[in-house]
Amino acid sequence: MIYFWATLCALACGLTLWSQSKQRAWWAGLFKTLASISFFVPACIYLISHQQQTWSVLMVAAFGFSLLGDVLLIKTTNKRFFLLGLAAFLLAHLFYAGAFAWAGLRYPEAITTSVVVIAAMIGCYVWLYRHLTGTMKVAVPAYLTAIGLMLIAAMLTRHHAHQLIVAGAVLFALSDVFVARQRFVSPGFNNRLIGLPLYYAGQLVLLAALLSSSGT
Repeated sequence: MIYFWATLCALACGLTLWSQSKQRAWWAGLFKTLASISFFVPACIYLISHQQQTWSVLMVAAFGFSLLGDVLLIKTTNKRFFLLGLAAFLLAHLFYAGAFAWAGLRYPEAITTSVVVIAAMIGCYVWLYRHLTGTMKVAVPAYLTAIGLMLIAAMLTRHHAHQLIVAGAVLFALSDVFVARQRFVSPGFNNRLIGLPLYYAGQLVLLAALLSSSGT
């Protein structure tokens, strides 16, 4: 099943980028929504067929908030929608973190992992700081904290799909770097060209982790 949805997502992602390159905003929004539906729908199907176990519920909630964030960020120039989209993705990161933690954590590795991730988040904040104004001075640190929690939980989780979870979480986090670069540092189509495939690849890898699970 995942091959069909992954193919649909990849095709829709490609069409989104093509539409954006041609400045066809309506089509870009449509294809982007389709790409996001392509990871949300199979996650919901899995949830229904596995009796709403906690792992599945948390993961589907994360996929749902990711879908919401994608829709809200279709209008990338609207600050209000950007903040709402940021909030939706913040919740997505937190629900992912909750799902990964629910499967159990490797506590002996917690200190080293946390130090590395926290250092990376501080580095991102230092990089962005001079570009932030107004509410973004609060919103961005909060968002970076959520990303950090997700990455730490992904790297420490005891879930049997640990490698998929780490890969998906890292890809998701890397895509956020290009969103931040687009919004705050250096706008340009290259940010979307790199960031959007990274984002959908991350979501699909996390979907594969969910579908490989028996509800740990």
